[in-house]
Amino acid sequence: MASVIQLGQKPSGRSDFWTLDPAGNIRDISRWLKPDHAQAITHHYPASLLWHGAADELRKPLPDSLRATAQPLSLVVNKMQRACSMRLRTALSGKHQIVLQAGRRLDFSRNENTSQNVIHFDCRFQNGHPDLMPKSLPAGGKDVLVNLLIVIWNPSINEARVTREDGIGQVWSQGRSDQILSFPVIPPHPYLDIAGLTLDEWIDSSTLDIWWPEEIGTSTLQVTAEQLRPPVKPTPTSR
Repeated sequence: MASVIQLGQKPSGRSDFWTLDPAGNIRDISRWLKPDHAQAITHHYPASLLWHGAADELRKPLPDSLRATAQPLSLVVNKMQRACSMRLRTALSGKHQIVLQAGRRLDFSRNENTSQNVIHFDCRFQNGHPDLMPKSLPAGGKDVLVNLLIVIWNPSINEARVTREDGIGQVWSQGRSDQILSFPVIPPHPYLDIAGLTLDEWIDSSTLDIWWPEEIGTSTLQVTAEQLRPPVKPTPTSR
């Protein structure tokens, strides 16, 4: 998957990593995954699954001012990697440590606020690089590593449920600032009623997968004004 880091000499406010606030100032975006990233993982699952869940924002259209002239376009290429796969019952019990890369780890566990209506998971991203060890920052910035997708899929009701974080916090530990992500999962009670399954039966037959975008490389292109123009859709002829 290719994501836009920068379009033009400066971040334009229309890349996947930047936006403009109401005052017109450029600010970072923590969550930059798009629906295309979720689409990219669907071929790893049975084709008959019905997909539900939280949707990321669509890509924003380019302003006319950027389509008028040629622009340098910087892209980062990510590959969606399945960081772990476990039974949902296992995910709900205890704490789990997931290694994303050398020196980068996720601590994953159920939040104590979990109830019959909403299951809450906490992900704590820890950067374990020694202070003197050189470490590279991903092209998309530090938040690339916390752009996660959690998929809970169940063959009994032929459904896959995607969830995304509803909040990012910070916690200090041993002089480092770790990022905390909260993921809510709403059990599909109407589907369980139709299938005649209890919540416990759904939990026992479900699998939880965590996906994250591994950075493969970057590329910078010079795109023309013509290439930046949106494609023209053919007008159907009336009979």
